[in-house]
This record gives sequence, structure tokens and C-alpha cells, in this order.
Amino acid sequence: MYQAGGPLFERAEKAGGARTDICFDELRMAAGITATSFPDDAQRDRVPTVTLEGTRVSAG
Repeated sequence: MYQAGGPLFERAEKAGGARTDICFDELRMAAGITATSFPDDAQRDRVPTVTLEGTRVSAG
């Protein structure tokens, strides 16, 4: 996870597509959230999107 995900996240930060005030360790929570079971496919598909919204730079 660190070998691939860390550099990927750093590139996203440098490109302006990810927040710079968080670190990869904090982002790892997404792995735990998406590994959880959900009552239906729609919720399972929605959770990663909701989780990743927190890493994006605000457009505002």
C-alpha cells in the first residue's frame, strides 16, 4: 500500500488534485472504510466516493 499509494498521493498533491494538509497515513482510513460490508450494492458503490471527497481540494 505504501509503495504504490504513497507516491500516487504525493503526485496528486503536487498536481493540485489532492489536499496538502493531510498525509498518506490519514488517507489509509479509506481502505478500512471500503473493506467493510454494506447492506446493498448501491451503498457499497457510494462509500468510496463519499470518502474520497474529503481528499479533494475545494473548488470554491
